[in-house]
Amino acid sequence: MCYDIGCDKRRLKLSKWLLRFGSRVQESVFELQLKNEAHFNRMWKGVHALADASDTVRAYPITQQALQSARIFGTGQAPERARYAIVL
Repeated sequence: MCYDIGCDKRRLKLSKWLLRFGSRVQESVFELQLKNEAHFNRMWKGVHALADASDTVRAYPITQQALQSARIFGTGQAPERARYAIVL
């Protein structure tokens, strides 16, 4: 999940919301561990409630196979394995 939000207040609220579902890997990039589609829908409903039409929020769903193939260079940790995941 990633976003581009110009308003500090909305950006802070959205980042706090997303932290309920996963972890921050960059300033505006999160790896979310979601249990199923219903869990994703709950998270996305919150995004709609907190973001504005002038904001950009993107979710990139990936398969377990793609998640297992993730490679990281640097100090970051590998994404957690989950049944359903949204990862950028």
